[in-house]
Amino acid sequence: MRRRWTPLVVVLIGLAGCSSPSARDADDAAEAGQPDGGEAVDVDARDATDSVLDDADRTDVDPDADVVGEAEGWDFGADLWDPERSCGPVTPGGPPREDEPALVAPPCGEGCRQVAFAAEPWGRFAVSDRWLAYESRYRTWVVDLESGEESVLFCHPYFVGSYGLAVDDEKAGFAIGTHFMVDESDVNYAAIWMVDLASHRSWPIREWTRPHPAEMTEPAELEMDGGYFVFSSYDSIQVGPADWVQHGNIYVADVRTGAVEPVMDRDWPSCFGWPDIGGEWVVYSTTAAVLAYKIERGVTIGRDIPGDQIRPRTDGVNVVWLDHRNYPGGYMSGGGWDIYSYDFEAGTELRITSESHPVGEDAAPDVLGDVVVWSDKRNATPEDPYHSDLFLYRYSTGREQQLTFATGAVYRPRLAGDRVYFVWIPTPLPPGSPERPDRAICEQILPPP
Repeated sequence: MRRRWTPLVVVLIGLAGCSSPSARDADDAAEAGQPDGGEAVDVDARDATDSVLDDADRTDVDPDADVVGEAEGWDFGADLWDPERSCGPVTPGGPPREDEPALVAPPCGEGCRQVAFAAEPWGRFAVSDRWLAYESRYRTWVVDLESGEESVLFCHPYFVGSYGLAVDDEKAGFAIGTHFMVDESDVNYAAIWMVDLASHRSWPIREWTRPHPAEMTEPAELEMDGGYFVFSSYDSIQVGPADWVQHGNIYVADVRTGAVEPVMDRDWPSCFGWPDIGGEWVVYSTTAAVLAYKIERGVTIGRDIPGDQIRPRTDGVNVVWLDHRNYPGGYMSGGGWDIYSYDFEAGTELRITSESHPVGEDAAPDVLGDVVVWSDKRNATPEDPYHSDLFLYRYSTGREQQLTFATGAVYRPRLAGDRVYFVWIPTPLPPGSPERPDRAICEQILPPP
């Protein structure tokens, strides 16, 4: 049976000062969507790779009606997880190109080692103590950090969008989307799938099907810790030729049972996102504030602070974020930012960066135990305006330390165990450049206190 598959088209609804998740946070994913209130998938009742798509009555497609050759015959529930299938190098928006040149991995900066090469535009990756998962060449790969072995987990050619990636010491999660023909109608499909990293068994946690193009659901911004994961989402419904109604939420889900619980519920336009999870705490930003939600008690806490607060990260003990309170303007308006921290148990707040060294909107702080890390542009020069370094702060000493010194730029640091992982670009380009520079995912052991 022949099927037509095409990419899930992301609808970007612009609002002054309030951008979509994809526009404001392109390294983390694309715009998100919201569940339709249906029953959660019972993972114990499904076999590996079982999906609502396997139950759909798909119709034949006219072979002359925009059929994409690479998509023909795809079994969505199986071929996503077939490492031998050719996803193919592609031209965005078009079929695979066999003549597209392979990209060459850059050398790693001094004092660290290169773990992987990320060819995707934003070098998306996720890391735990044991595993590092990343996107490259239209596949999602996983690296065993103990053995160094690398394997393919997920095949996502141009007709399958990948919107989020998370990993812990046992499993990986993906937010994906596409649309296809069912009963002579186009259907938007979105899902969150899980993969057991030891056995490579895969199963869907949540799936949504909506009529295309009038409705779509797009989950994104996945983060995972222990038996739970969190994600943001948007629901888009077309009510006129150029008019859409959107609804957004942040959800926490139980990986074992598939049960999904809303953390917040907002109509568009509203700015929110950057969810993270650590221990029993979920944190996220409404742009105007960083809020925290305690999973077992269903309690939300927040702080009444002037200025914007964005990009929170938590280890379940402390939460760190970018804060604009000390500078004019706001989110997406330029100016400096500080990194602040809040201790859940003590109820105390700490300013980590100083007035003499404000950070940029892309500092992307992370926290684990005694350590906070971030990307810092203080050493950029007129000759190298996009240079950035990795900096570290320790709660125990109250001191900061520069970790990287190589020419280039550091992005999106993530802590795991006694190491920090980050995207490194040896020749950074201006934002919005049509060219795609080489980039690597690097690992560096944290220095002692």
